Amino acid sequence: MNVLLGGNGEGKTNVLEAVYFLSLLRSFRTGKVGNLKQAGYSEFCLEGVVTEEDAFPVSLGVSYGQERRLVINGSPVDRSSAFVNQFLCLTLIPQDLELIQGPPSLRRRCMDIAISQWSRSYLLHLQSFQLALKTRNIMLKEPDRYSESAFKAYDEQLVREGAVVEWMRMDFVRQLNEILFVKSDRLLTRGRKLSVIYQSRCGTKGREPSTVEELADWYREELEAGRAGDIAQAATRFGPHRSELLCLLNGCLLSDFGSEGECRMASLALRFACLEILCSHGQSAKVTVLVDDVTGELDEEHKQLFFKEIAISHQVIFACTQIPRELRDTGQVLHVSGGMVTR
Repeated sequence: MNVLLGGNGEGKTNVLEAVYFLSLLRSFRTGKVGNLKQAGYSEFCLEGVVTEEDAFPVSLGVSYGQERRLVINGSPVDRSSAFVNQFLCLTLIPQDLELIQGPPSLRRRCMDIAISQWSRSYLLHLQSFQLALKTRNIMLKEPDRYSESAFKAYDEQLVREGAVVEWMRMDFVRQLNEILFVKSDRLLTRGRKLSVIYQSRCGTKGREPSTVEELADWYREELEAGRAGDIAQAATRFGPHRSELLCLLNGCLLSDFGSEGECRMASLALRFACLEILCSHGQSAKVTVLVDDVTGELDEEHKQLFFKEIAISHQVIFACTQIPRELRDTGQVLHVSGGMVTR
């Protein structure tokens, strides 16, 4: 347990963000890398060392200026897929409320990050799908310039990669529901059950595919039948990029009917379920949890449950303005002031 203690605006969240970026090459606050550069500077640099018992330290370096440079143990790395997940990282931040109340893209991203952290093959399939999708959408804007065989080739790449992405998401959602069934009684009012439903946009029409090959066949049919509509809208309307994850409480859509408190606890339950899945994937799945104080709105009972849930992780970095009573006798305290960290 590591407590980052400091006043508002002193730089605690910057430390959390730097750790997260070294794990996943993305920020948990913004999708614009340019916003991570300090005002008046044209680049930023991050360096960190990952240490584990009975393993050699791994040195990680990232710099963003005119271009991105990635370095592992002093050697340049070209592909982000070779750099990410040198250590596993999960956040618990106030913005997690948007997982319930925000747009579908946030829930898809949450799934994609979680699955990619324990399956490198998923990340590669997802990247290949996104590249094919980008190219196909360019073709749809000027369809007369491209042959039927060119469209079929990219349709087939979307089907091949997208079916695997969708299949693994469906399996992930099944795991989520098994864990949420148990956690509902702990984190929510007794008798109320949190669950998630995955709505596929790969031509399943509400049916559950029995194999990934069957899912691929359905997706292929949907793309072929929808080509004219895709050309009219100059966008691919079907696929994992349009699928949705719905969060329900006792069968009712939380974003429409849940109170602010219920949505807050549901967002924490989703993160805790993701943490449990990550921690269950083999001996090496040691997860660092980054907490940007989300306990301020919790009552005493739920605070106790919160700290019990994060205790299963390998390492916690907890940012706060005052040390919670539950953490006063554990771990180390690091003081953050003016962007500087001291023991």
